[in-house]
Amino acid sequence: PTGSGCVSAAGLQELLRSLFPSLEESHNLHVLMREALSANKCAISGLDWQQFLAVMRSYQDLLEEEQARGASIVMDRLHVPTERLDGFMDIYQKYLTAENGHLTAKDMRFLMSCSAPEFENQNTMVFTDMEVQEMHNKLVESYRKHGTAGTVEDFVALIENLSGVRRCCSLSRP
Repeated sequence: PTGSGCVSAAGLQELLRSLFPSLEESHNLHVLMREALSANKCAISGLDWQQFLAVMRSYQDLLEEEQARGASIVMDRLHVPTERLDGFMDIYQKYLTAENGHLTAKDMRFLMSCSAPEFENQNTMVFTDMEVQEMHNKLVESYRKHGTAGTVEDFVALIENLSGVRRCCSLSRP
């Protein structure tokens, strides 16, 4: 804060980095935040609390538009039924805000059931703790090596790639 109730441009940059670690990793997310700042006439200056809230609403709206554009990709490529699409998108949002792409075991199980070839049985699929941990490690490794999967399509491709982990784990089991 500058003492006037405003956050300076430099302070805003630091605040956004702490709130959204993936902004620096994803060109797409960076562009969306720039659009949100620009739409609220805050692209090169600091902002007060009301402006900050307006920027966050704009950014969230832009992310939701991105998700709406990507919904058909999720359903077509991962065979996620409509009733599970919101859950998938919620996890995508968590991924975007999580440091290094860390997700919970429950979230990983949900994602991997989406990408399983036997998708008809998604609700009854069981993943071992070892499979979930291996998939999570691969997710974090991908984040560290390649940055954030900053679009729905990139995230779908990442989940498709991770689904190979399950086949690999299943083949190595006695």
